[in-house]
Amino acid sequence: MRGKLALYQPDGSPLTEGQVQGYVRRAAQKAGLFNNGPHMLCHTFCSHLAMRGAPAQAIQELAGHQNLTTTSRMCRTT
Repeated sequence: MRGKLALYQPDGSPLTEGQVQGYVRRAAQKAGLFNNGPHMLCHTFCSHLAMRGAPAQAIQELAGHQNLTTTSRMCRTT
């Protein structure tokens, strides 16, 4: 997990956005979950970090947000 890519094809090339969306959609269907797509996974990940007390600036960096206000709106724990 130290390379540039976390998700890649067998030949080492990156997955396309459509491939990732398809994988997430199929996994959600198999789990009987409402599918909100890969973006919802990012929101869930960041919200869990916030609930566990991670610093807002660290969450901002992981989420790729330029503005801390965006992170704060996404990661409300109330």
